[in-house]
Parts: sequence; structure tokens; C-alpha cells
Amino acid sequence: MWTFEGQALRWAAKSIASLDCDYAHAEFSDGRMAITGDDLATKLQLSVPAISAGMPFTCGLPADLLSRILKSMGDGDATVARHNERVILTSGESDASLRTSTEIPDLRRVQFPDLGGTVKRARLTAAFEAVGTAASTDATSSLHGVRLEASRGDSWVVACDRYRMHAVMMTGRLGFGEPVTIPTNALKLVSSVGDQVVKVGTSDGTFFVQGDSGRMSTNGIAGDFISDWASHLKIPKNPETVAEFDSTDLVAAVRQVHEPLGCDTVTLAL
Repeated sequence: MWTFEGQALRWAAKSIASLDCDYAHAEFSDGRMAITGDDLATKLQLSVPAISAGMPFTCGLPADLLSRILKSMGDGDATVARHNERVILTSGESDASLRTSTEIPDLRRVQFPDLGGTVKRARLTAAFEAVGTAASTDATSSLHGVRLEASRGDSWVVACDRYRMHAVMMTGRLGFGEPVTIPTNALKLVSSVGDQVVKVGTSDGTFFVQGDSGRMSTNGIAGDFISDWASHLKIPKNPETVAEFDSTDLVAAVRQVHEPLGCDTVTLAL
């Protein structure tokens, strides 16, 4: 019988279930559970340390059902035990039985390159969140994602939907090799791999991130991003009109006009 801190187990199961995969590969060994999901575009492997360990075993678990069951069990510690072809989950006065599968691919050996860059996870996710609203909502577009690109010794996180563009500079190359545009739905998984410092990198059109709680890889979006995106962010040397605003006042004014009317655009007259 294996015992885990309930919140950590639920978080791992919820993160894996957010992928479009039917089953997750779970390995109970070395005092922890390693659970891996793969939806062909994104691979996510998370590690949950055990409070107390039992006999090692490996199985396939229905990802979405596992997440929903653990969520319904409450906040206490959870135990996991294998009995024949089933896994028994217990937390407090609740228990559930799941049929396991042995026919799913072995996803434990997710191949990762040597990631050379490190960054605080909060800093990386903040950059993703800052630019993510500017990404295209058209899932068929090559702009439906966030661009990671190294330029002149620094790393850039960029998003654009052809009407607006937002870019955040992160000092250092952070292991970015060739530029990659990663899908917006994969961005939220970055927070699941570690709480503090994470390693990041790009290789062969794939984005990789690794932390103390797990690792993730996601395939980049095919197609060309805006090649000269940096030129769109430059302020002309001799602009005809220059205006400076307090950012708080400007945001408040735009919201005051936008929210009651529900309009798509607002006009600024200088």
C-alpha cells in the first residue's frame, strides 16, 4: 500500500487529465509515483513523493476518471493499493476501485535534450500569461500560440493575432535554440513541473521544460510566425505625436468605455 499527500496527488492527476489522453502510465517505485500522459502533441511526466511506500508496480490508469475520483475524495492523505487488475484508492471514509490497463505504451522514457538554461518558474509563467491574451484564437493559425525566440543574447516571449502584438524580454538565452511557437493550451502545464527554478530549452521544433516535480515537452506549431515581429514594436525616431499616460489611469479609462458597451475596439484620440 502506498500513501500520498492528497493535494499533491490530486494536482498531478488533474494536470495529466488536462491532456487529451485516455490512459496515463503510472509507475510506483523508489518512494514515489511517476505518472505520464501523452496526447501526441504534448508529453507530461510528473513525480509525486510518497509518505510511505509499498511494493513497486506499474500500470495504466484512466486519466480523467482518476482525476475526478481524487477530486471527490476531499483534502486528506490518499492511499493507493493494487489488487489483481484493479487499483484501490482510499482517502478518509471514501474509497474507489479502478480497472488498470497494461496495453498502453511505456511512456516513462521521455527523451529530453540537455537543457542549458534555467529560469524562475514564476517568471516564465508570468511572461506566458502577459503575452498569451494577444495570441490568435484561431486554432488553425500559425499564430495560435506563443513564440519563444533568442535574439541578440536575450530571450523573447511573443504573441500576435495580426491586430496586436505583445512581447516580453527575458535576459539570457535560457536554452532556446531554434525559434518555436508553442500552443496556448500547453502553457498552463508549465506550472505543474516545479515550484521554483525550471530548466527550459527548444530543440527540433519542440519546447522542453523540466523542474523538481516533473518534465514536459510539446511540439511547436507548424507554419511561419511573423518573421519581422521586432520591427513592429519599434517606436519611430521622430514620431509626430508622443503621449505619456499613467498605466493605471489608462487601463481604467479603457475599461470604463469597453465594459458597459461590450465593444471590440476603442479609439484613442490624441
